[in-house]
Amino acid sequence: MYLYLRFLITFLFVTSLLSAQLLEELPAPHEAAFNDYSQNRDNRSVLRVEVINLPADIKRDSLFGYSAVTLMREDQKQGFVSIPKDGILNVVLPDGYPLQEVWFWLGDHFYGTIYIKDEVTITMDYAALTAT
Repeated sequence: MYLYLRFLITFLFVTSLLSAQLLEELPAPHEAAFNDYSQNRDNRSVLRVEVINLPADIKRDSLFGYSAVTLMREDQKQGFVSIPKDGILNVVLPDGYPLQEVWFWLGDHFYGTIYIKDEVTITMDYAALTAT
């Protein structure tokens, strides 16, 4: 619970500090520049995750999952990423939206959301998440 609260408070603080600056730089969905931005593959955001203290005997194929929220469709793009032995994985999001909402989870131990512009790195401590 403490880890979740700490994550939530940090997320809200950082979001409030950066949101005004980010939104001034980004094209609005009704502007023509939005189509150019979102269709450019170079503008796709990356969620970089480092999972530490992950036991060697844990099944890594479907442990980490994500769901990228889409703006123009009713569906969400979901996927699972196998966690490599070094615990570091990169999720290149499917769309190039200026600010991408992503829900992500680590098994049944963590479920959260984040808004990403460009790249963000999150470190998840498996031992701490499973200790509660």
